[in-house]
Amino acid sequence: MGNKLLLNVVVFEDDATQKEILENKIKVAGFNVKILFIDPTEFYDPKEDVFNEEAFLLSINELVKGNYIHLIASDWNLFKGTEKCSTITGIDMVQKMSSIQEKFRKTQYLLYSGNIDEASKYVLDQIKKEIDERKSDDINAIQLLSLVLNSRIKFIKRGPHFDEIVQLVSSEKNISSIVLNSLENFNQTTLINTGNDEFDGRQIGHFLTLIQQNDNAGFKFIKEFTDLGIANYTEINGA
Repeated sequence: MGNKLLLNVVVFEDDATQKEILENKIKVAGFNVKILFIDPTEFYDPKEDVFNEEAFLLSINELVKGNYIHLIASDWNLFKGTEKCSTITGIDMVQKMSSIQEKFRKTQYLLYSGNIDEASKYVLDQIKKEIDERKSDDINAIQLLSLVLNSRIKFIKRGPHFDEIVQLVSSEKNISSIVLNSLENFNQTTLINTGNDEFDGRQIGHFLTLIQQNDNAGFKFIKEFTDLGIANYTEINGA
């Protein structure tokens, strides 16, 4: 295990060359930042004019599996719609990630665009359209409004977004992420044995999931192991 802790950042971009740029620019002192890069255009077949939604979602699931995600960033214009395929925007990625796993509803999001006014207007227009027409279009306005109000979403102009990613991911460093980094290094089927009936007999993966979901039982687990670690090392040093 290295001395540096891992910070995982999911990035949605329609330009594959951005991955290397992000890896070079996104640096946090004392941490390794891992860019989990996804290009939606890779799942579009121009000959058939078909977007493979199933493969796209499967790819996302495989990429984030077993990782604590500190930040999800997305370009606004990801895929221009065609006759058969809908346009894909940054807000669609917030919806997809939130639907994939409950824990991603509480993750910090950063949406960036060359025209930030256009992006924000799009969201407002979708909600207004639903109210005016009293019907659902491609995006259900009530769900979208709830998503925007309840999620941690920040909009920013493209360009300064590199520095913003660094600031946001740095702000996500906390005791929970440190514990999660440690737990992810172990076999997730390993059973806990602390002498506490509340935790013993359960797998590490069980508590990893609870912590990722900000469940109170997960925080109790963190406290238990913090207390055990302090007690163990104070006994050793005091011996």
